[in-house]
Amino acid sequence: MQTEELVELVKEIQTSKSESRTLELKTAEIGCPKKLYDTLSSFSNQDDGGIIIFGIDESKDYSVVGVYDSQDLQKQINNQCKEMEPVVRPLITICEVDGKSVVSAEIPGIEITNRPCYYKGKGKVKGSYIRCGDSDEPMTDYEIYSYEAYRKKYQDDIRVIDRASMLTINSDKFIEYKLLCKKNKPNLSKIPDEQFNELMSITKNGKLTLASVLLFCAYPQAYFPQLSIIATSVYGNEVGVLGENGDLRTSLGNNIFPVTISIINSYQSDKEVMFTINNPKFVLCDSSGNSLDNVLINGLTTSDVVVYVKLADGALFGDDSVTTSISMKTSDDGIIDCG
Repeated sequence: MQTEELVELVKEIQTSKSESRTLELKTAEIGCPKKLYDTLSSFSNQDDGGIIIFGIDESKDYSVVGVYDSQDLQKQINNQCKEMEPVVRPLITICEVDGKSVVSAEIPGIEITNRPCYYKGKGKVKGSYIRCGDSDEPMTDYEIYSYEAYRKKYQDDIRVIDRASMLTINSDKFIEYKLLCKKNKPNLSKIPDEQFNELMSITKNGKLTLASVLLFCAYPQAYFPQLSIIATSVYGNEVGVLGENGDLRTSLGNNIFPVTISIINSYQSDKEVMFTINNPKFVLCDSSGNSLDNVLINGLTTSDVVVYVKLADGALFGDDSVTTSISMKTSDDGIIDCG
């Protein structure tokens, strides 16, 4: 930055009276700020970098107060920059405004492959920051991991699951998947099964991958009880499209809603199981919308059951709809609230 540009920037700050995503103000009237690492980190971790300006006091209506010693301040800034990993190389500019010295330190954004830039004294997890508006916020574990994954080319979906084997795969689903993949693809259809599995990331070095376990395993929760897949479906193909009643809920048409029930404790029964709904606004129905007093299932052997509900005649969606629950009753009068 040229001296003239710094003078103009100071005038702009005094007019706008604010910091920004790429601008941080420090007083430095009686000494160098002891903690610059959060701003050094956050500016380094964004493409545009940022500018730290010393000698302006926000508490005094953004007036120029000057710095204590421009020569020593440069040394102190450089010393703190050397405590970062990777080391930060600031571009320092000095100018005079109203007879007082103002110092700027331009912090360049580092290459994404070298991020996150962090303060070595606190380590990568606690010393990495990201700029949010005019504040420096600690990076989350996920944000740090995303840089690690990019740099090291992590592919979580094809990591090997040692405990799983082909015996745990739902063969019908897997065969259907292979047939669909090979349909109208003569070269792929000629590939032997083992080679196909490696090519399509079903296996890696002969062992099942995370993707294949989640897609084809009969009960992936046995391997990953902490993992879940959460999906939300809304009306239309564009943002803002609403349903017939001004809602965004999933519908199969005519306000028919599929409801997936996860049975508590993976309840299983070889008896007849009856589901009933506990909210007069809704009625159970089949997938075509025909009303049902209850839904009967013989031999419940899965932890997830899909039933269908629709709005009762004249009913509208409201806040109380979230309290709707569906109950399950077995032929031996055991009742479980499924939520």
